[in-house]
Amino acid sequence: MSAGLSFEPSEDQQAVAASVARFCEARDVESAARNTEAAFPAELWRALAGMGIFAPTSPGFEASGGALEVCAICETLGMHAFPGPVAATFTAMQVLPELKREEVLAGDALVSLANVGDTLLPYGTIADVFLLAGEDTVQLAEPSSSPVAVGTLGGDTWGRVALTPGETLGSSLRGLVIGDIARSAYLTGVASRLLRETSEHAATRKQFGKA
Repeated sequence: MSAGLSFEPSEDQQAVAASVARFCEARDVESAARNTEAAFPAELWRALAGMGIFAPTSPGFEASGGALEVCAICETLGMHAFPGPVAATFTAMQVLPELKREEVLAGDALVSLANVGDTLLPYGTIADVFLLAGEDTVQLAEPSSSPVAVGTLGGDTWGRVALTPGETLGSSLRGLVIGDIARSAYLTGVASRLLRETSEHAATRKQFGKA
């Protein structure tokens, strides 16, 4: 291991994370995430996408950053429980044709990503783009019928429907890897938030009415 290796975020990556955090706080993202009775916050999603959040690592947007910027963005979104197909969107940005990629980048097209053989699709009732992930491939797909809404504990509405596989997309493996990085960073943010709140609760709780 190189003595110069550092896992500390750079100033630019810290600035990206701070910008995402300010957006989440200004838009009161946590209230949207906690409101399990409300519809998917499409306008909030478009506003997030409008910041160029999904550009890093994507073809044609090399100047927007790489995997470490994806980590900074997704960890911050996880800390704020930002709703929506974050990791799936990063995957889609690697593999979709340019015109469809532009729609996803702008937040105008929502992505549902499922594993081959799955019939329960994240955001399946409202998605515009359906992707099927294999071991090292990603395929475009189409629902075989209208998805049946399935509620989740988190309040998101998924859809149950079989998908008909279509074209196998280029850069599939890269897309899967970037999606895994995004998902891992998002979950790291969630875990960090839970650990912080647990620590704060343990420091102030009163057991049986006693400090």
